[in-house]
Amino acid sequence: MVESLWFFHPLARLAGRELTAAREAACDERVLDAGELTPATYGRGLLAALRLSRREVAAVAALGRSERSLPMRLSRILHHRPAERIRPLYLALAVTAAAALLLPLAGRAALPDDAMPAGPTAAPAVSSAATPAAIQLSNPLPEGRVTSGFGPRRDPLAAGTAKAGPGGGATQHHDGIDIGSSHDPRVYAPADGVVVEATTTDPDQPRLGTVLRIDHSGGLETFYAHLGSLEVETGQHVARGDLLGTAGATGAVTGPHLHFEVHRDGQPVDPAEYVADWR
Repeated sequence: MVESLWFFHPLARLAGRELTAAREAACDERVLDAGELTPATYGRGLLAALRLSRREVAAVAALGRSERSLPMRLSRILHHRPAERIRPLYLALAVTAAAALLLPLAGRAALPDDAMPAGPTAAPAVSSAATPAAIQLSNPLPEGRVTSGFGPRRDPLAAGTAKAGPGGGATQHHDGIDIGSSHDPRVYAPADGVVVEATTTDPDQPRLGTVLRIDHSGGLETFYAHLGSLEVETGQHVARGDLLGTAGATGAVTGPHLHFEVHRDGQPVDPAEYVADWR
């Protein structure tokens, strides 16, 4: 548990190595004390297992650590004396206990003063405005570039209407962003979630072509349109980084791209509030 929680700390790694060494030594002592194998025979058996691991299997349980520790282990086996049993397990347990006690204290000491918890009475209220920062999404199309942002814009497919803007296109509110896909069109899940819609034809929005919608829980959804292909289906659970499909030119478009929306409690919001690594 210590090594898993504090994998980045040298003391935790030391505790893990000591425990592994202790397990090896305990196994070696048990085998040699049984008296059925000589130290030389047992050592040759470990070397044979090493050769087997190189040729036929990925790992052998008898070689608990790496090949670098094998010479020391063989030396200990060849010089084994039943009456002089070594007890490295005690050292390993001591190191692990020290790690369990000291690492939380070291982590607390490393925190700046303003990061220390102030108690329940001093905890600030969490406002709805702070909610977006708590849920960070990855860029669904890392190799693409944003070509149209969130908010009012001229409709690139409309012209000459009563609401025509300076460029000739009708003004509209763009509920998401458009990301060009000139290089790598693969689209990835920006966070864990469940696919609630994946279809090549949405009867309510046929202009959007192949669409996909993912529920990330907590009132957060992401929506994808104009996809060229789908790699997931409705009801499927996806993890951050899973391949969803490819950007394309299905529906009414002027060129290949991904239309990406973020919905909070059913309302479209600016994806820039949730994704930081746009290009």
